[in-house]
Amino acid sequence: MGKSIKITLSAVILIGIIGAVYYFFYYTSNMTMDEVIYEESIDSNEDGLDMEAGWFD
Repeated sequence: MGKSIKITLSAVILIGIIGAVYYFFYYTSNMTMDEVIYEESIDSNEDGLDMEAGWFD
């Protein structure tokens, strides 16, 4: 019983990792690296501003 659960769990994790890698490459292949870095920096800046606004309020 325990062995089949372990096999199922490892298969799910493996599929999840493959899916995440596939999604990442599919998403980034539609834009250049500069655009990806630019988008990430915008996201992190927005998060930082939101946190600061929350702290100072």
